[in-house]
Order: sequence, then C-alpha cells, then structure tokens
Amino acid sequence: KTRVGGYNLIVSALDCDKYPLPKDFLSFGFQPGELKRYYAGWRLKKYNEDIGHLHRLDSAGNRIALQFATLIAQKR
Repeated sequence: KTRVGGYNLIVSALDCDKYPLPKDFLSFGFQPGELKRYYAGWRLKKYNEDIGHLHRLDSAGNRIALQFATLIAQKR
C-alpha cells in the first residue's frame, strides 16, 4: 500500500501488435495506455511507452526489441 505523498515506480513490458511479448519467457504485459489508466488520480511525474531492448537474443542473434511502459507516480 502506498501512503499519500508516496511514489510508485514501474517499468513493464507492453504486449502490443508491433512488439508482441515472447510467450516463452514473458507471460504478462500491459496493453498500451493500460498502466497509465490505473494511475488516474495520481500525479504522474513521468510516463512513456518507449522501445527498449532485452539482453536476450533472437534466433538471428539480435537483441529482442519490446515496447516498455515507464511510470513514476505520486499518490495524492
């Protein structure tokens, strides 16, 4: 439970059409905009949904690209 004035920091993969989650090791991802909706009423200090890369490689030896939600929110 977060106290009034406290912060939550969340970085989570998104499960979206352009960057689907690799189901063999990630079983959950938010839909685009979903995490932000859960924090309606909080003060959003930062929110973005940017592309990032895992350290894990695909079958061609390239780092796997995913879209990630990053949120820093303060409870009112």
